[in-house]
Amino acid sequence: MPALTAATWVCAALLAVAGARKITRPDATGAALQVAHLPSDLRVVRVLGMAELAIGVWVLAAGGPVATALLALAYAAFAGFAEHQRRRGGGCGCFGTTQAPATALHVGLNVAAALVAGLTLIGPPGAALPSAVLRAPLAGVLTVTLLTVAAGLLRLLLTEAPDLAAAVARLQPERDTRPQTAKR
Repeated sequence: MPALTAATWVCAALLAVAGARKITRPDATGAALQVAHLPSDLRVVRVLGMAELAIGVWVLAAGGPVATALLALAYAAFAGFAEHQRRRGGGCGCFGTTQAPATALHVGLNVAAALVAGLTLIGPPGAALPSAVLRAPLAGVLTVTLLTVAAGLLRLLLTEAPDLAAAVARLQPERDTRPQTAKR
């Protein structure tokens, strides 16, 4: 399995998780869309979530150029939205419950995901996840496990890292910027 295929699966799994969260908990995404002056009705958020879930599952279950192109386009759009929100100090609402602000890391991850999916389109077609698992069951179980862990870690990175960074910054003592005098 090419590395780009595996990376695309991680991006697809992350998108599917984000979509599922928007369906079940649309409030944070609705608030983020409202701040951006975009349609923010909770029904719209749920439809967006269903589209994300469908694209993610499609890429994982069947693969192919259409599903992968939609994945790349979705992440490119998210990069633009995240950058807009980052400049305004707004949240992303990506996972339906987080109020974490959109950060440069967030924008970068979305750009990287769009590039990974786009590059996957250029290379040889990768296998769909089910066929890869059936072809080599032991390696397939390991692949699914690592895929799940990677998507979970990326979700934590996007949702919890901003809060962690803020907490660490609060713990650091303020530095005295006055010149120090030598003790005698």
